[in-house]
Amino acid sequence: MMANFVRAFRALGDATRQKMLALLERKGELCVSELAQNFDMTQPSISHHLRILKDAGLVTAHKRGKEVYYAINPDELTKCCGLFFADFACCRPMLKNVRRRSRALAEGES
Repeated sequence: MMANFVRAFRALGDATRQKMLALLERKGELCVSELAQNFDMTQPSISHHLRILKDAGLVTAHKRGKEVYYAINPDELTKCCGLFFADFACCRPMLKNVRRRSRALAEGES
């Protein structure tokens, strides 16, 4: 469990990956070519960052035709936030918002 936690926070430690997650949160499921339109980098570089996010469990991937589509994994993001902030009383209200947002994402709401 702790290894997954560390892997997730290492993945979140990169500004490009943070921007990718924010974009996926705003736009929902996207393929590599759609993500690449929003970044000044090659598709292989985008794929590299997505692989790190996927290995950390922060995004899911599924193939549709020739494209692989990525989406936020709200359960894993909530779990990471919960583990990190659980002992900080000042963060508990924020955790409630994170859980609520995670449920909304899981149900397909924006």
